[in-house]
Amino acid sequence: MNATLEHLLSLGQPIYCGAPTQPLVALTFDDGPGILTPLALHQLRAHDAPATFFLVGKLLEESAFVDTAQREASMGMAFGDHTWDHVMMTGRSQPSFDGEIARTRRAVERVTHRPVNLFRPPYGRHDAALDAYVRQQGMLEILWTIDSEDSQGANADRIYRTVRKTLSAGDIVLLHDNRGTTESALPRILDLIAERGLTPVTVPELLTQDPPTDRQVRRHTCG
Repeated sequence: MNATLEHLLSLGQPIYCGAPTQPLVALTFDDGPGILTPLALHQLRAHDAPATFFLVGKLLEESAFVDTAQREASMGMAFGDHTWDHVMMTGRSQPSFDGEIARTRRAVERVTHRPVNLFRPPYGRHDAALDAYVRQQGMLEILWTIDSEDSQGANADRIYRTVRKTLSAGDIVLLHDNRGTTESALPRILDLIAERGLTPVTVPELLTQDPPTDRQVRRHTCG
């Protein structure tokens, strides 16, 4: 972890966005790898767009999904920890954190040969105990500025419109690569990013090249 990310970690707060002073956005994909992930990778490659994938640990017990994660790594994608079983992590204790978070981190690093310094809580739900554990593990807790609503049953048009409504520099966009509606909307989202003069980057790239200020982090504000 570089000095900029270490400083953000020291603030002890979840991260929602970049500054934003540079024309950068970060697309993030939760809940994979899955059978539809290769479709997302195809579109990302076609648009020369890196992204960040928050992986569910138990899925890496399946050889096909191991191959998918390794393909993501070969394409230069970044990775985050999204727990072993994708369960709500509030109200839990250290043994549960170890089994859900530390176990997943080890699995993702073993499969991808990439460091995992990012964590995203399922459903975006977190509490003080979870925040403290993640920080003690040296991981940044990453939330988002735009929820595409794909996990709430939105169709492809609605997903696209939701992103289009507020997309701007510094955004972290929440998507899920295991949904056909998301895969249908993704080409338009990538085109939209280009039309607005923005460049897609991974979350570590966004936070390194255009980190939020201490004030933004402490107040959970963007822009």
